[in-house]
Amino acid sequence: MGLPDGATGISGQIHGATMSLHKGYYVAFTHYCLPQPITGRFAPRVHLGLSKDGENFNVFEDADDALIPLDPECTWSEGGPVSGCVLPVRNELWCYFSGLPIENCWAGSEEKYGRPKINTGLAPWQNGRLLAAGLKPGFSKGHLMLEPFTVNSGSELEVLINADCDNPQEDLKVSLLDAKTRLTIPGFASEQFRIVREDDAYWRGRWSTERRLTGRIEIIPCVELSDKSRLYSAEVSWRV
Repeated sequence: MGLPDGATGISGQIHGATMSLHKGYYVAFTHYCLPQPITGRFAPRVHLGLSKDGENFNVFEDADDALIPLDPECTWSEGGPVSGCVLPVRNELWCYFSGLPIENCWAGSEEKYGRPKINTGLAPWQNGRLLAAGLKPGFSKGHLMLEPFTVNSGSELEVLINADCDNPQEDLKVSLLDAKTRLTIPGFASEQFRIVREDDAYWRGRWSTERRLTGRIEIIPCVELSDKSRLYSAEVSWRV
């Protein structure tokens, strides 16, 4: 898998990985060794890696936003968790992991700290909610462009959005851009986008003009986020 860009020293060590296939991706739960904030000894936490081919991975290595972080002080996995397996269960992914308390964290001496007492925990996530997009502190609005794709002439478009927000009608907007010019396609601006109904954890949205695309065109969906929303997925579907 290699190391994430910029990884140095102890954070450049991988001490295990669990792999699963999920929605067309190879999902890797990797154990990066980072210093424990109190002791300074290495304390792994579980980070997420994604790949489309199983060979080249994007690894998200942020000590403050790990997939399975260190537990709070005085808890059983404060010394660091490592994952052992990932299972799809109903509408969730379950990840079992082992962890140690801080006095027996992974680099501790058995003579000094005694024999480690390892416990096991369970971390579940709803399907499709392993990754999220949100704004950095201090920003009130941001844009996320999805992969371009080609739509046939006369297609009616709809967007399926999985997100957390209190007011989706105001906080979730989608526009369509022409992939060649990167300009908004007339009739498909974010101001014309409306949420039409809610399906379980998803919202369905359309453009109020109810226009259809003319000609075969390559488009880029652009999701507009506010500081009150957290996006998990956005999927554009169409029918003729």
